[in-house]
Amino acid sequence: MSFSQDGTAASAPPTWDRFATRPRVLDGSTRLLLVLAPKGSGRMRFARHWLRTLGGGILEYSPPANRHHAELVASIHSRLQNDARLRIALVALPDQDWSELQDRIDCETVELAELLLDRAEVGTWLAARRGGLEDASLPTADALYDLAGGWRNALEALDNRALIALSSRTGAPLPDAATLDLPGHGINADGPGAAAASTTAAASTAAASTSTRRSAARRPPVAATALPTDPVEAVVTGLRTWLRAADPDRRLARMAFLPVLDDSVWRMLADGGQAPPSCRELQAAGLAVTGLDGNVRTPKVIRQAVVRSLRTTHDAGQDHAWVRMVLDAGIAAGHGREVLDAVEEHHWWKPLLDVLAAGRWAELLAQNPVRLRRAMERAPRALLRESSLAAVGVELLAALMGGVDLVAGGHGTGEGYREDAAAARLTELAEGLAHQADGLALTVGLVEVYTLRHRGHVKEAADRAAALRPVIRAADDSAAASRLLCGMVEGECALQLLLAGRDREAFEAFRSCLSYGLRGNAPQVTSAAAAHLALITAMDGDSEQTRQWLRLYGLQAALLPWGEPVMGRAARLARAQLAFEALDIEELGRILAELPPLPDHHTLWPAHASLAARHQVLTGSPMGGYGLISSLQQARKSAANPLAVRLLEAAKWFAALSAGRFDPPRLRPEELGAEGPLLDIWLKAATGDLEAATARARALAWQEGASARSRFGARVMQIALEGHRELPPEVLRELAGNHRSGGALIDLLGLWQTPAHRGAVGDALGLAPEERARLDAIWYTRWRGQSPRPQLTTRELAVLAGIARGLGRAELAAQEHVSVNTVKAQAASLYRKLGVSSREEAVQAAREWGFL
Repeated sequence: MSFSQDGTAASAPPTWDRFATRPRVLDGSTRLLLVLAPKGSGRMRFARHWLRTLGGGILEYSPPANRHHAELVASIHSRLQNDARLRIALVALPDQDWSELQDRIDCETVELAELLLDRAEVGTWLAARRGGLEDASLPTADALYDLAGGWRNALEALDNRALIALSSRTGAPLPDAATLDLPGHGINADGPGAAAASTTAAASTAAASTSTRRSAARRPPVAATALPTDPVEAVVTGLRTWLRAADPDRRLARMAFLPVLDDSVWRMLADGGQAPPSCRELQAAGLAVTGLDGNVRTPKVIRQAVVRSLRTTHDAGQDHAWVRMVLDAGIAAGHGREVLDAVEEHHWWKPLLDVLAAGRWAELLAQNPVRLRRAMERAPRALLRESSLAAVGVELLAALMGGVDLVAGGHGTGEGYREDAAAARLTELAEGLAHQADGLALTVGLVEVYTLRHRGHVKEAADRAAALRPVIRAADDSAAASRLLCGMVEGECALQLLLAGRDREAFEAFRSCLSYGLRGNAPQVTSAAAAHLALITAMDGDSEQTRQWLRLYGLQAALLPWGEPVMGRAARLARAQLAFEALDIEELGRILAELPPLPDHHTLWPAHASLAARHQVLTGSPMGGYGLISSLQQARKSAANPLAVRLLEAAKWFAALSAGRFDPPRLRPEELGAEGPLLDIWLKAATGDLEAATARARALAWQEGASARSRFGARVMQIALEGHRELPPEVLRELAGNHRSGGALIDLLGLWQTPAHRGAVGDALGLAPEERARLDAIWYTRWRGQSPRPQLTTRELAVLAGIARGLGRAELAAQEHVSVNTVKAQAASLYRKLGVSSREEAVQAAREWGFL
């Protein structure tokens, strides 16, 4: 690759072919070339190539704000008039009026857009520049274009950094040392120091080649220390100067600081009463390029220069209003990461905080929660305290974003609601803003509900959540808040209603939350709502509806950029409940293994604890499940809410009955949800009150308003308690129909206790061998006629355990340190109490009574 004496490549600039299509460029009729472009765009190289192509001439350079503009115009005109063969290339900025020169002299004008490389030209230029060198560490043409746009000098600086870093690391020779225009070696050779006014450019090609070889010989070896520390300096000075001249009102610069611009951004700005510059204007100014995704993007190097330009001419009031509007539009268009990058680059914290307070925090949190958390950590604390965020309370945002604690107080303060001054202030503020029904009102209401819950005011938080729901609907109807924000606030209200034991209201609120998410195309909202709806229906015993909600959850969770783990706690618990009802011990254990080994402090910890206890029951350790619930009830008294009280008490009762403990629960059966009445029937039957158990089962099986699952379970218990030797065909048909319409395997345990019924029930219901094996493997306390549960002594229990292990009388006597006759007497007493006459019958009866 040969060079001319001024250090410019002898080959044509990458954009030359576009310019050469003009009819008068190469026919010699044009004697003046006017290049109006900033430093760093390759303007000097372009002008020199034009002169060299036509056989020589003069290169003129007009410094910014030239005081002798009129004299320069007159001088150029005079010289062209006096020498008919002279050609002049004038490089200047659009800070002067060049119309007189253009009117008086026949000239061609080249502007910035014709000097900037497009994506394809960058690829061609880069391939020729590297001379076939390939390495995975070198940036691709697309990567360079996205960083620097079509700015020639910035592209060279970035590529030089990569080439020199590669050479320093591997020792490999550079493609051609002369092509690396490092600082001091040509990269900044664009301006008065490189081509002063009236510099002659008529040297011959041979002289140029000789000069290049001598220059290369004198050039010192390229070392890593020559690496430019800031490639943006390749264009920043010229671009800032040019922006002051070409963009005096900063329409372009203020728009171009946002990295991504698409139709949504333009629309929102236009709706806000602004007249944003068009994409074509930004691209012509070199401030934006079209990305591979079709959106208009501001290259990073250029954005940094724009930011510096804005800082030098700061108008706080005007900038704040404009920046806030652009940030708002960018967030609404889904470019949260790019918005936060821009905010950090030029410290636009106050506009960001204002946008967050207006409700846009919901979109940012949904788009990139980790990035938002980092931005909040970096925001000036003093500014955070002074912003409107502090007025509405930052506890919610702090918890969501990672712990920026700006509000005094903690979880479960122990104060009563009437004595809690902080809670009272939040409620007063929320009530005062409720009439606005906008993003700020929703944010304040959400902070209030969230804070009340975490300060232990569960009932009051649920009441405030119910009061906030009409405000959400009004904000949605008037389009005063985004549907994403409406959905997130509705979801928090629904969760609080669920914790307060108001299941029906919570279900409807989650349905509304789902609707907001679907209409607002917000999968993070719809997936969370579907997961909680699945959990509610699972706890209510509606297995089929639970599966439908889980299918919807799966479809929506697949659309999340961070996947299921972030949003999936409720969905996992719903799946675990289905596994419990299907007696699938292996699946239930696998799901619980994905959660913390012991219930943590997640909002849904009561559901987790309940299922963990039930898993222990199914695996043969009912007292282990009973102990787990008892310890949690004791340890978490202050954190108990109606949902926790209900779920823990139901699980504890289930474990107690399975272990043969017949203590009544602290709550009435009806207060324990759909499972409570069924457990009450089980208690009556296990304690021998078969008449009361049968009557209760019959009443529940036909009770209007009871869930289908409750009615089916009660009907199964009724049939089992009636003591049929053989189940009539009509009863089997009834069971089969009810089971197909939503019954669960666990409901059949009452019938499965009678061996004679197992084959008929299994065949009528079409149970698979695996399902029959699950029913056979589950043990629990069962009822046996009118007889109460046998009361066995410690010695008899020890003999029973030995019999179950297959030990003989002599082995039992040695183990217990008694005589064989004593063991014989204890075994006889055991057989009498169990009503059996053999070892095998004793083991079977003991399992039915729950002793083994």
